[in-house]
Amino acid sequence: MEKLKRIVVAVLLMTLSMCVFAGCAKKSEPYDVKKVTYVIYGGDINHDEVFVITSDYKVTQYSVDPEADRRYDYMKGDFPSEDRYTVKEYETDELSWTSMVNALTRVRFMDLKEDISSDGSICDACTYYIMVETSDGVHTSGGYAAGMGETVEDKNFAEVQQYVRNALN
Repeated sequence: MEKLKRIVVAVLLMTLSMCVFAGCAKKSEPYDVKKVTYVIYGGDINHDEVFVITSDYKVTQYSVDPEADRRYDYMKGDFPSEDRYTVKEYETDELSWTSMVNALTRVRFMDLKEDISSDGSICDACTYYIMVETSDGVHTSGGYAAGMGETVEDKNFAEVQQYVRNALN
């Protein structure tokens, strides 16, 4: 009987300890996101899409038909002449923005590898990049077929990409 009491007390102490320590775990604070830039390089199709979403829910979409022999770094402001792209402006909603920020925080986007390009097993895909600007800094992640692989980085990128796309619709 004494042995049973010790076992019960030990189990209760372990349960209490787990509850106390679980309560001490710090929950991640949502990123203070100022701007998200999402770039799709069309691959074989000579057409790129650039979306800029800001914390005031504004979306600017650039539809670009670049020269065939030139690749632009849109995230650094490198664009072709104005006759090679169109601009469309619209708004997203607060829920879409908040869901996107929560996804960025949940997958710890700011810690993702910068280059998560496919290992070469995926063919005929686009190249995707997401750049996130927060009050603490800027981070870019993506690459050829980013989000289509089986790595943890790909899965996290794909999750964020889905929320970004939802905010764009």
